Amino acid sequence: MIDYFINEKPNAEEVARIFESSGIRRPTHDLPRLQKMIDHANLIVTARHLKYIHKTNNITYQNLT
Repeated sequence: MIDYFINEKPNAEEVARIFESSGIRRPTHDLPRLQKMIDHANLIVTARHLKYIHKTNNITYQNLT
C-alpha cells in the first residue's frame, strides 16, 4: 500500500537516497545543503510504501522502502 503525506518532512539522508536512485542530479554528498532545501520548502508531498502492523489498540507501520 502506498500512503501519501503532506508536509511530513523526510530527513536529508532519505532525500539523498531518493535523488541518487532516481538519477536526479542534486548535491547528495552535501547533507546540510539538502536539509536546508527540506527546511525551506513550501510544500512537501511524501509517498511511502508502508506495511501496517496491528498491535492491540494501536496501529503502527514499517517503511518498506
